Amino acid sequence: MAHFDEWYFIFDLIWNQGFVTVAVMSDSEVAQSATPMGGPIGWWDSLSLAQKFTLASSALVLFGLGIMGLWVSSQIEEGIQRDVALRTELYMESFVAPHVQELATSAVLSAESASAIDKALAEDGTSMRILNAKVWSQTGAVLYDTRKEIVGQRFPVTSELTGAWECNIAIGFDDEEHVYQSDPAKKSNTAILEIYVPIRDKATGKVIAIGEVYQDGTILRQQMSRARLESWAVTAFVSFTIIAGLYSIVAKGSRTIDTQRATLASRVELLSELLQQNEELRRRAQNATQLSAQDAEFNLRRLGSDLHDGVGQLLALSLLKLDSLFSGRQKRPKEFEAIRATLQDAMAEI
Repeated sequence: MAHFDEWYFIFDLIWNQGFVTVAVMSDSEVAQSATPMGGPIGWWDSLSLAQKFTLASSALVLFGLGIMGLWVSSQIEEGIQRDVALRTELYMESFVAPHVQELATSAVLSAESASAIDKALAEDGTSMRILNAKVWSQTGAVLYDTRKEIVGQRFPVTSELTGAWECNIAIGFDDEEHVYQSDPAKKSNTAILEIYVPIRDKATGKVIAIGEVYQDGTILRQQMSRARLESWAVTAFVSFTIIAGLYSIVAKGSRTIDTQRATLASRVELLSELLQQNEELRRRAQNATQLSAQDAEFNLRRLGSDLHDGVGQLLALSLLKLDSLFSGRQKRPKEFEAIRATLQDAMAEI
């Protein structure tokens, strides 16, 4: 019953601190739990609640915002490239498409049309930073090129050309070695932006050729790099703000828990001392009870012995006095014999 009261007191103390901990451990388990564990698990257990939460939330926030940063930067890059592609398509429709309308009925481009395209590129190509331009047929033949020596040559149809014939604009930096080794744009260290746009018949809207344009993409690449850097900077700032905000919220609660834990530990230590004192008092009271019982038993035995010896002596004295009444040959009455027999029986019983 005493142990039950002690555990009930401990439970009530912990409950009043605002949280409940129920644990049943043997002495060996307590000793083992008191020994700090090594390795990552021991390091993790040694951290405070705020530190654990900060590390875990930081990993999750950085992972989530990292994915968002990749997506945002890719969307920005795609948007910039899409804008350039649309402007290039508008340029081709305005300045090149009018000179290639004959391809709706002819398989080759006339010299007059090629000269008109050369003039248009010379006048307005600089503003678009155009380095080279081509016009392709559906079979992979070069119908126009600023380098006249490859006009009429046929090359394998690429996926970009196929997509452009399906009215899809293709755009990308041409970082790989081009199939045309004599391409002057590939001889410089300039970032080359390669764009494929469909050229349509103005009467029917049908695609009659594909225009390929090489632009100086140095400024565009710088813009994309700056946009990528800014998006990651914003992502990092947002991540830091979220983590700092979460840490400030949890840190206060962690400090409160640590304070309550320290208070609870001190009270449990005080309670342990009181329990030890209580156990010592209980042991002393039990020893005193045992000594008192032994003293009582000894006194009872001594009293019994005293009573036994005193009655025996009185009976023996009574017999002696009774015999002295009728000493010699004096006749003893029957009552004498009866009394004497009774005294002797009492002596025998004792």
